[in-house]
Amino acid sequence: MPPGQESLMILVDYKSTTLRTNPSISVTRKVLAILQHHYVETLGRALVVNLPTILSFFYKGIAPFLDPVTREKMRFNPDLFELVPREQLDADFGGEYEYEFDHEAYWNQLIEYVKMRFVPHAQYCQKLTINIFENRQGMRHRT
Repeated sequence: MPPGQESLMILVDYKSTTLRTNPSISVTRKVLAILQHHYVETLGRALVVNLPTILSFFYKGIAPFLDPVTREKMRFNPDLFELVPREQLDADFGGEYEYEFDHEAYWNQLIEYVKMRFVPHAQYCQKLTINIFENRQGMRHRT
């Protein structure tokens, strides 16, 4: 998230799904578990739009089992203009924001992030593995 931003909004659109292409119950449960356990503080809102009626019943059925904080942040088929300023809402949803994905910019940022976060960790793990292997080899020769 950009500096100064403390929460995010997730917008899930069921517009192009059918009963055959809907995510399975296990996938839905995993997504909800991730939201509840890892993004409680970060999640500002989870909006689900174009939700078919049959799935509305499913979500209403599982709502009592959701963490109350997460449940309060979720909205099903809401009026988006009441929750999102038009200039921040994507044009696909009737807003004014024209998002265009820039693969190069995204990819370069991802590569830099991986180098910064994971390469030092991978190097550490590699050294640790070598040390463990060498210690085991040394222990075998002593016996």
